[in-house]
Amino acid sequence: MKLYNGKLYHEYTDPEIELAELQEQQQPLWNINLDGIEPVSYKIGNVKEGALASSNPKEGIKLAKEEYTVDEYMDYIFGRGQYANSVTSEQKREVFRQIQDDEQIEGDLETFLRELIKTPEDVKFVLLHHEASHLRNNDIANYFEGDTKESINWLNPRKIAIEKRATMDAFHRLIRYKENNAN
Repeated sequence: MKLYNGKLYHEYTDPEIELAELQEQQQPLWNINLDGIEPVSYKIGNVKEGALASSNPKEGIKLAKEEYTVDEYMDYIFGRGQYANSVTSEQKREVFRQIQDDEQIEGDLETFLRELIKTPEDVKFVLLHHEASHLRNNDIANYFEGDTKESINWLNPRKIAIEKRATMDAFHRLIRYKENNAN
């Protein structure tokens, strides 16, 4: 992912796995349909404390509320404000540190991300497609491997890799959407 003349570009290919079968299982309340991007169904509901969204194969994708501001999302992913003591805030910091290193993003990562994620609709898009990536890849099957209810290692390299992939999937889809709909 690179920034050229104020636009984000990244080579992107569609995953071979389709969401159609998953969509049928979700019984959605809302459905986001975007040109060139598969629809993502979701519900508003309870998610774990300190989270904005969640997903599992039985319940589908849930957002804690309908809309988030860009500032709220940035606080969430960088573990600030009300999200500073979230159980996964350290995990998010590591995921985004690796994204910055792997994608060779120079300068301030938040400034870079704000060039991509500019509106509450962009935030929703990223949250939904991050969770859809977890479902498409059946991450729940081994996400908590080795953990107990009393002790979850959020910094396990497998969890970091899963979260990084889901985040990059969502960013790639948003970039593609914006490229396809640029005026």
